Amino acid sequence: MAEQITRKQLIDKLNDDLCREYQAIIAYVVYSQVLKGAEYMSIAKELEKHATHELQHAIKVARHIDYLGGMPNATPKPVNRSRSTKSNLATALGEEVPDVSEMAAPRR
Repeated sequence: MAEQITRKQLIDKLNDDLCREYQAIIAYVVYSQVLKGAEYMSIAKELEKHATHELQHAIKVARHIDYLGGMPNATPKPVNRSRSTKSNLATALGEEVPDVSEMAAPRR
């Protein structure tokens, strides 16, 4: 039988997800603007699109939190910044992996 969680626990988990959405939005905006070199311009445009998608996710998550009677969090997780294009791209890719693995993890 699946383990049940309380409404407060669900709100807390959604707020944690919301903090990661904010982190992703900020990271994609920053990284898309500091990429240097013609070879990265198409990647910069893709990062801008990802920022828009993350914003839509954040709005949905905040809506669910409100529906459940909670207050959506307004604080992002920290964003790693660097002047190094390769470092920023590695960070952007690395921040996506936990989100995907958490979504794919079986729920108890």
